[in-house]
Amino acid sequence: MGVTVRQSQATESVRRSRKPIRAGLSLIEVIACTTIVAVLLVPIAAVVKDSGRTIRRLETDATLTQSLRSASNWLRDTIRPSSVLAIANNDLKIQSPSGKTAGIFRKGRDLVMDDGVNVSVICNDIQDVRFQPLLTTDIPTKRVGLTVTITARDPVTGVTSSLLTTIANSR
Repeated sequence: MGVTVRQSQATESVRRSRKPIRAGLSLIEVIACTTIVAVLLVPIAAVVKDSGRTIRRLETDATLTQSLRSASNWLRDTIRPSSVLAIANNDLKIQSPSGKTAGIFRKGRDLVMDDGVNVSVICNDIQDVRFQPLLTTDIPTKRVGLTVTITARDPVTGVTSSLLTTIANSR
């Protein structure tokens, strides 16, 4: 009986020595895992970065467009009830229903209205403003309205936007 005990102990020790002991990850497994994670994170980081840039650009575009729309609405509400006295490319002279005359023109980087007493800024950071008369086809000298084109440039991003507004005569 003593001999058999020794044989079973010897067989068990041989089995233990053949079975590898796993206490953690090997260096190759760590490198492979790190590589996989890095490969997956690079596109995710690019998407996050690009979406942030797109959101900022859209907010800037929306702000610039809103500024142009606001100026356009103000011009429409001011010009429509008034009489247009003179139209030049960059200048417009109007007479309000109360009889006051005013000029609307570009002054530096601003679109302004000057009525002789006050100078009101209509829109900031514009590059150009154009006033063009709308004439009838049957009587080429009869003005039925005008178009206003305002081009503005955002000073921070450099984005340029234009807005064309058609204003019909009401008088």
